[in-house]
Amino acid sequence: MSDLIRLLRIRRLSELGVPSSQAREICEDGASAPDVLRQADAGLASKIERLTKARTDIAVILGTRAPVGLDHGRHLLRR
Repeated sequence: MSDLIRLLRIRRLSELGVPSSQAREICEDGASAPDVLRQADAGLASKIERLTKARTDIAVILGTRAPVGLDHGRHLLRR
């Protein structure tokens, strides 16, 4: 495989969330590609879930003008 093609493949895999060490491994031996891509996909799914929760929390804070860091004021309701 030419160096340019290998570099482009590593770059694309990095863009997809694959660590560069694993991207190089995939370029050398494609057998591990499905497992590595599944791991990258799981990591991205987890990150999306955290970001979605953060966006929901921000919307609640903006919508209720709740003080930041007080978990939407729920702590006040428990007393």
